[in-house]
Amino acid sequence: PKRGFNVPVNQLLAGPLRPLADQLCRSEADVFHPFLRPDAVRQFWAEHRSGRIDRGYLIWALLTLAVRRDQLGSRLSYA
Repeated sequence: PKRGFNVPVNQLLAGPLRPLADQLCRSEADVFHPFLRPDAVRQFWAEHRSGRIDRGYLIWALLTLAVRRDQLGSRLSYA
């Protein structure tokens, strides 16, 4: 039978995607406003990086949102 596979999110966030995650979830978290509170995004990233809480899949979704929002630019509307 066919089986899916899991993306190694935590390994990616600790490795090649860490600079992007640091940039978007810490210093440029305002990119998520008005959809999400930037301070909450920073807290999620800090919790994940410290190892207290595994928020890998949440951070993955946030990175996807941030990159897509950047691609859409002004065409993205929240109204």
